[in-house]
Amino acid sequence: MSAIGFLGPLLSSALRSRPKRHQRAFSFLAGSSSSFLNASNLLALGGLGWAAYEIWRSKQSAPGASSAPVVTPGTTVVGDLPPPLPAGARGATNKPPAIQTDVQRVVDLTLAAARCDGDLGEDEYGAILRTAREIGAEAMVRAALERPKPITEIVSGVSDRRQRESLYVYAYSIVRADEEVSTAERAWLQQLASGLGLDAANVGRLEKETAYRIAAMPAGTQRA
Repeated sequence: MSAIGFLGPLLSSALRSRPKRHQRAFSFLAGSSSSFLNASNLLALGGLGWAAYEIWRSKQSAPGASSAPVVTPGTTVVGDLPPPLPAGARGATNKPPAIQTDVQRVVDLTLAAARCDGDLGEDEYGAILRTAREIGAEAMVRAALERPKPITEIVSGVSDRRQRESLYVYAYSIVRADEEVSTAERAWLQQLASGLGLDAANVGRLEKETAYRIAAMPAGTQRA
């Protein structure tokens, strides 16, 4: 499974849990090859964590054998994943690699944005868990749902400017969806911007560009 194959279904389920139209937001984020979650932005969001996590998952699905593609680091990109880590950095096969922190960050942020204006209902909670089970990430998602982290903890350690901006655009797209931002949502976004060290001018620019791109997407193209 590629990074977008992992994140796309979870994102779709999280957007459906919000009381807003979301078709254009999903289209902007993951609905086509030209969407925000392309290879370059996935690298900015999760770094090499995607590659490490996929290597680990492939070993879990085929004990005793490695089904991950053999790629020379730094030469070839497989699908929309960055090159895998060198063999010595992949970690043990019985637990997720430490670099999975970046993947967990995106999962935590996805769910935090989905519930930023209130708790998820029982149906929404169950739907997200079912999706997580289907993509092999139930433990990771269940932990994020049952023990939500404060924003400051989710974005702790993010120093790269492009990663900080990409994380904000991603979360803003979920919160805003196809509509306006409520007072509670604005307060959450302000906390996120503060945690990411983004000033008001930068936030305004990112939101304006993102809102324009969401509005330009055709409605009704969301993938199941």
